[in-house]
Amino acid sequence: MNDDGFFIPIYVLNQVVLSERFAPLIGLDLMTKGRMNFAINYNKERMLGLNFSNSQVTESKSNDFGLNFSYTKAGTKVPFKIQGRETILKNDLTLRMDMKIVDTRQIQRKIEESSTVTNGNLNIQIRPTVSYVINQNLNLTFYFDRSINDPRVTTAFKRASTSFGGQLRFNLSQ
Repeated sequence: MNDDGFFIPIYVLNQVVLSERFAPLIGLDLMTKGRMNFAINYNKERMLGLNFSNSQVTESKSNDFGLNFSYTKAGTKVPFKIQGRETILKNDLTLRMDMKIVDTRQIQRKIEESSTVTNGNLNIQIRPTVSYVINQNLNLTFYFDRSINDPRVTTAFKRASTSFGGQLRFNLSQ
């Protein structure tokens, strides 16, 4: 208490944040004897922030759904002829498909006013890859990546990006 009889706070709180995350909320990962892998994940995340200076609550929510499929095979027959003869690959060839849908929103809540979506988007990603182990130290990968963003607010534009290519990875460790 000060000289005028008012209480002086020891701690001044400007904002209180509550965060919760379930990653994965639901998940399933299966692998067969034939080296086929199948995975499904559903993640949920939310963050609430109470701001004492302007009496607002900011809520950020995110829901994402992921689907992954991969298949690994040794002794794959090449679909075209090399030097006039059929070729069979001796090492592992891995085919992989990853898909993900992420929905994020940020909502501003004020006392005695309606709620407003201030940010967020719907993101869709598709990523197939083909990978071949040439030997213990050398790996060859071909990839394709497509990402689509659809905003939840009118001040942003829908956008999409695509990338593809190959990667040759050399491992120096033994």
